[in-house]
Amino acid sequence: MGCKGRILDVAMMARARLTKETGCRIIRYMNAAHVAAFVGLSDTYTSSNLFAPLNKEKNFLTEQETQRIVEIGPDSGSSAAFELLAWAMMEVELALKDEQIDPRHASQFRDNVLEMRASIGAIYDFKDQPIPFFYIHFLCLLTAFYLPLYSLNSALDLGSESDAHWAKDLLSCLVVLLQAIFIVGLRVLGQKLSDPFGTDLVDLSVMHYCAFTWKLSNRLLLSHAPSGDYKSFIEWQLMNRNKKAIGEAWIDSTELSTYEPSHATVGSIPSQVDQNEEKSHTVVSAIMESWNDSYEN
Repeated sequence: MGCKGRILDVAMMARARLTKETGCRIIRYMNAAHVAAFVGLSDTYTSSNLFAPLNKEKNFLTEQETQRIVEIGPDSGSSAAFELLAWAMMEVELALKDEQIDPRHASQFRDNVLEMRASIGAIYDFKDQPIPFFYIHFLCLLTAFYLPLYSLNSALDLGSESDAHWAKDLLSCLVVLLQAIFIVGLRVLGQKLSDPFGTDLVDLSVMHYCAFTWKLSNRLLLSHAPSGDYKSFIEWQLMNRNKKAIGEAWIDSTELSTYEPSHATVGSIPSQVDQNEEKSHTVVSAIMESWNDSYEN
């Protein structure tokens, strides 16, 4: 999830600060690094069944860029992903040199790229430090000894002859069965979760994860705000007139149109508010008329 968050953060900042070409290149490289990071983590995901099909479908890289990644070897580890992130970092430095961004925004771009590199590194750290075989073997041996002994102990507790009863036998059988399912199931589940990049039902959906991140990051690059023409200004004026004041201590001339003063107010404040309310209506009407005239002309 850390990689996805960093890509979306960069896409949002790129839309606001960078040119379209530079932003698209950085997002392409980061999404390609996201896909390349999962290649080689297990026998399930390889460059031929993950990186190559997604690159062909989503057009992460050009032919020359793809050739460079093939030369590095995506199946060999995290080298390809780190190479792509280095390209993204170079684009950030070029944008800073071309004065598309200032040093503060460049620092934010660098931080997100480096945090994504750290997230990919954490995945490979987890892969390179599996659970030692001794602990797995010891757990299997403990399970093989414990369950038969527990069954024997439950059978001895049932008693014999006068103490025997079919209800006690049935209940003890159910308890032993549930105990065996719990212990064996917990061990199997732990082994499945120790390798989340496989083909089991509990494993991560890497293909969907990468494709969704690419789609959402491109959606952010295509976002745009409504144009601030005179109609938007008129709408803002109308909204400002209809909004509710938050209290007498914060009231200003733009809020007087809908402000209802408390009748318990002492002195001449109510009459003063009425005068200001008439002035505010006049000012807003004059502004709207002037904008309408300029628009018609």
